[in-house]
Amino acid sequence: MITFPKAKINIGLQILGKREDSFHEIQTIMYPIGWKDALEIIPSEKNKFYLHGISLSLEGPSTCENILEKMQQRYGIPNVEIHLTKGIPSGAGLGGGSADAAYTVKMLNELFSLGLGDNELEELCAEVGSDCPFFVKSQPQICEGRGEILTPHSLSLSGLWLVAINPKIHIPTGEAYSNANHSGSFDPNKISADNIDDWKNLLKNDFQEFTFEKYPEIGAIKTRMDKSGARYSALSGSGSTVFGLFSEEPRNTWPSDHQMWIEKL
Repeated sequence: MITFPKAKINIGLQILGKREDSFHEIQTIMYPIGWKDALEIIPSEKNKFYLHGISLSLEGPSTCENILEKMQQRYGIPNVEIHLTKGIPSGAGLGGGSADAAYTVKMLNELFSLGLGDNELEELCAEVGSDCPFFVKSQPQICEGRGEILTPHSLSLSGLWLVAINPKIHIPTGEAYSNANHSGSFDPNKISADNIDDWKNLLKNDFQEFTFEKYPEIGAIKTRMDKSGARYSALSGSGSTVFGLFSEEPRNTWPSDHQMWIEKL
């Protein structure tokens, strides 16, 4: 069985405070994009995990292995062989690791006929990562709490062009949260494709100011997108990927040493 975990971008990201469990209370709209990995799971005599492609530096077990262990302990499923080919940059604010875990959960549920519903799958995913539950449905959603409280959102960016650029800079999550500029909440229900030209006034990513100050080459990507006609551009998550939304296919040439994704949504 093979599937293709998709990435996400954040449409605004506000940090509302630190929780007693050491996580942060956030508010954001997550939107799925086509940048993807490839994930294959097959029954096997022993658990085996193979990682292929770009961004191969991982510390400790992968999110796929973590969720497999949890599901074997809980549901007694047999051993499997997992092949993960990375296309989504790691540590890029695109949710690649969380997507891999969520799609692993969905595949194991189907492969072994566990009969788990979306709510149960989301609860499992929340044990692995804060934004992991989003990828169970992988549709536009308001994400609150530490990212696990999900509300469907009607936002559709269909017809727009997306450019997402990652400059291969890793920003430690702890550093990002420690230096975030807390700017209060926004009303996600006021966000629609009809007012995209006002998003720069309606939205803010609390990680963006610090990130652009410490890593000016990341800020330079946003500047280049804006000059190329982006109707909206921003940092995704805690970085380091910057995305832009365009009415027409952008003709600008982008740095060849960056990882890039372009698609018509």
